[in-house]
Amino acid sequence: MPETPATSSSGRTSQHFRELRGLRVSVFHPKDSDAEVLIGHLERIGCTVHNFWPPLPRPPDGSDLVFLAARPDILGLDFSWSVETLSPPVIALIEYENPTVMEFVLRIGAQGILAKPLRTAGVLSSMVLARAAKSHTQHLQKKVSRLEQRMG
Repeated sequence: MPETPATSSSGRTSQHFRELRGLRVSVFHPKDSDAEVLIGHLERIGCTVHNFWPPLPRPPDGSDLVFLAARPDILGLDFSWSVETLSPPVIALIEYENPTVMEFVLRIGAQGILAKPLRTAGVLSSMVLARAAKSHTQHLQKKVSRLEQRMG
């Protein structure tokens, strides 16, 4: 049976945790108390963090992960980079669970969600799951591309 995120061994899980140290993380969030909590926690994990607001048109080259504040003032912006095959995983930071925000989260293809006000609980697990989900999706996309090439 092929290995999936749900069936991977504990060694693979600990690898995901080890890989967090040294990640280059872009945080698209206004500089406020939520940003301070998130950035401080990411730095304690060992990540290199860059904070931008307003959000850049796309994350800086080399970004391994993006946290994006899903605020009403940015819901209409173009984040098409976020659904590209090689884009970094995105974790949406939301204040409200309403249809408009959830539509935005789905449109950007977020691999994770954290509710505000932010606390350190949940950040680490969201990072691991988002990176594993993005990796699995990229693997499947490569597989589909190879099969399409064989067929036609």
